[in-house]
Amino acid sequence: MYRIKKAFYLFLSLVVILISWIFIGSIDNNDYDDQGLLDKIINVPENKNGFKEVSYTQNKDFNLFLGDETKEKLKTHIYHQKWDDEFVYHIISENDKHIKNVISSTKYNLFQFQEVMSIEDIPSYQPIMWIHRFVILKSMYEAKAGRFHDAINLIESAMIFSQQVKTESNNQLISHMIGLVMQYESLLWIHHLAVDYELNENQYTSLLNIFNDIPPYNEDSFAEVFSGEYAFVDNLIDEIIERPFTQRWNDYWDNKDWWNADIENDYDMEKEGLPEQVFSFLQMLFPRYYVHKNSILNEGAYFYTNLANQAENYCDKILLGGNEQNYELSLYDIVKPNSMLEQWKNSAPLFKGYYIRRCFGHAYIESVKTIVALKKYELRIGKLPSEIVELVPDYLRKNPVDPFNGKSLKYSKENMWVYSVGDNFNDDSGAIEAYYIRRCEDDKYCSKNPTFPIIPNPTAYPVTY
Repeated sequence: MYRIKKAFYLFLSLVVILISWIFIGSIDNNDYDDQGLLDKIINVPENKNGFKEVSYTQNKDFNLFLGDETKEKLKTHIYHQKWDDEFVYHIISENDKHIKNVISSTKYNLFQFQEVMSIEDIPSYQPIMWIHRFVILKSMYEAKAGRFHDAINLIESAMIFSQQVKTESNNQLISHMIGLVMQYESLLWIHHLAVDYELNENQYTSLLNIFNDIPPYNEDSFAEVFSGEYAFVDNLIDEIIERPFTQRWNDYWDNKDWWNADIENDYDMEKEGLPEQVFSFLQMLFPRYYVHKNSILNEGAYFYTNLANQAENYCDKILLGGNEQNYELSLYDIVKPNSMLEQWKNSAPLFKGYYIRRCFGHAYIESVKTIVALKKYELRIGKLPSEIVELVPDYLRKNPVDPFNGKSLKYSKENMWVYSVGDNFNDDSGAIEAYYIRRCEDDKYCSKNPTFPIIPNPTAYPVTY
């Protein structure tokens, strides 16, 4: 009996110590200053919000009724791999109301998705991308029928719509990246329209005017996306620590990692090591011990402010500190409160890819704009200029800027192309095998030597999706 009583008191003492440990470890004495990040997120009134024209695409029961085969065929048209008049006419006729709604949305100066609070509330981008493609497809259809005025007006709407998504007022990084993809598809058609068709001078001027709606590299609101990321983390932390225990328990057994959740792929605990599995379980039990909101947000404010400040630099001057290797939890981290801060401090290099993709996107914007100006110059003068500077100021307001180094884009009259120094920052003169494609950063030729042809129907022009 004595031994049982002694064991009971020992167990009770251990429980008291553990409870005290957890209580003390859960205390968060830090205050945080958001560095003005949240002030950059401005809620847009509905009567000024272009999103309201296409908000129905976010309804759970919304369906475009496009089968996989139709979607693949539609993509081959958007990426200029084939053309079927009957198919295109059917698609744009069936989706005329969506095309009109996209055009209506571009009449507004502002655009904001519904309030983004958590992973579950991130906008459904797929239907937004598809209705954008319908507008491009109709523009292509009009051009092939010789109705260039209508074609240009339509692609202007598509380009503005892509910019609205890219800079929507929640300032979400994912929106900016999706907008870049949409913008690429719009630019691809403007590129073809400028070099594949015999336009008149006024039509080239109209194409050039489209670029007035697209901010240059240093005004593209990329710095603001880190305000959106900060707000997202703020709301996500609330979800982690405020959810009822029963919900946390159910979510844990549904294999959801509430901190490193992947938007596209379900979390698979079997891929995790022992420290990660134990950490996930304990975080579910004691969220306030492992997640100190004030401490994390205080660190996060400086983290995201530093990233935002980097947005002012061209790609060759972007400096992201930290350890490029993924941070791995140790057994020590399991007993240390707020251990995830170490992971955050070393995650800055993970954002490098977003900066690079942004630079490639702007390289295409500047290059297509330059190609349109070159075609207009050629039409008026009878030949292409010897140097790109000859386009200024009658055709371009200033020399086109290469976002990789802040200098002028390169141009070769002899080879009939414009090119960028790319992510190796060297002048490699351009190359046929380096013709620009989407996800140029993943192609060993394109990434170091992105090249933009001026010739019509370039036979070596690769297309991907």
